[in-house]
Amino acid sequence: MVISYEVENYLSFLRPARVDLTVGAAVPDNYHFVPADGVRVAKIIGIYGANASGKTNLLRVLPALADFISESFNKPLESAPPFAPHFFNPDAPVKIHVEFQSPEDGSRYRYSVEVLGKRVLSESLKRKTSKLFSRVFERNWEGDTYRVVGLGDRHAPNLRENVSWLSWLAQYNVPEALELVQYFKSISSNMIGSNVRKQSWFGSLMATEFFRRSPDYTARAIKQLNRWDIDINDICFEKLALPGSDNTDGPWMAYGVNKRGDKTVRIPMIEESSGTNGLFSVLSIVMPVLDNGGVAIIDELETDLHPHMVDALLDLFVQPDTNPRNAQLIFASHADWLMNLLHKTQIMLVDKTEEGSEVFRLSDLKGVQARENYSARYRSGAYGGVPEFN
Repeated sequence: MVISYEVENYLSFLRPARVDLTVGAAVPDNYHFVPADGVRVAKIIGIYGANASGKTNLLRVLPALADFISESFNKPLESAPPFAPHFFNPDAPVKIHVEFQSPEDGSRYRYSVEVLGKRVLSESLKRKTSKLFSRVFERNWEGDTYRVVGLGDRHAPNLRENVSWLSWLAQYNVPEALELVQYFKSISSNMIGSNVRKQSWFGSLMATEFFRRSPDYTARAIKQLNRWDIDINDICFEKLALPGSDNTDGPWMAYGVNKRGDKTVRIPMIEESSGTNGLFSVLSIVMPVLDNGGVAIIDELETDLHPHMVDALLDLFVQPDTNPRNAQLIFASHADWLMNLLHKTQIMLVDKTEEGSEVFRLSDLKGVQARENYSARYRSGAYGGVPEFN
């Protein structure tokens, strides 16, 4: 469970920008918040702001970090970690911090990394013991080599400068590293390479790859779609032949199977309505996240979906029976009506400044009441985070 994360000198965020998911004692108890090591944490966070304000950049942080921690060992030697600096400050390091709780044993961690170009300058992990955080490992670049102290330090020789220490240790089957890598693998998003949002057709192909490998998830997805008034009797998969070829070396295609009486029709999923396609893609992300207690990162959550469908998606994370492991959803949206489904502590606003982007919590603004119409007030410009026309 993510408790908070912070970036500095990352993409459009020059100054430190923090997303805090904890809430105070004054916030009412309900299914939107869960306990985590002495604090309460939101299961859902919505990020709002004008076009090009930096919303998607704020969403990219966790998927990029997950990719770095879980996959950097397998990346080419010349590749850089997936953390681009602020556009006007390329010679300073990117700094990222995340605090989280392991779903396996409840341990609370603080992870930090600083990256400049292709090189990790520093990386550390601390675990909470009683009231304090104790070092698990610390890695620092010292001129021409790394100094590593703590977990797995005997494996430090030949450590590559573009690889996370956790990813490195996972290759040596260090148990704690394997557990943490697995946790970060449970962060899933609808962005390609932690970058741009997947288009609907590509998202459908990615969902096809996921579902065809898991008959159980496919059966559950069909039931969920039926609950949401999508009339699909079955989903089947077929490998396509490449143009001009008799073999089947093309991509896999998913088909929605529709039955009426004694007639059966198969429709390629990418030719279904954009809403059905969107739900098919989103379910491939959120279903394993809900099962594993992970984090779903969704850019433009409302795209192609009826408002009732978006409400139903949020409800999957709110209700304990569909979210028994306290998975989390962090989304960006322009659908301001969704604000009224959230508490003011669950709404983050991103604004433009002369230096780039800044983020603040709606509850940090003075005078915001718990029961006011957030959507109307936001649309009026009362909170900021909206376009300013000249």
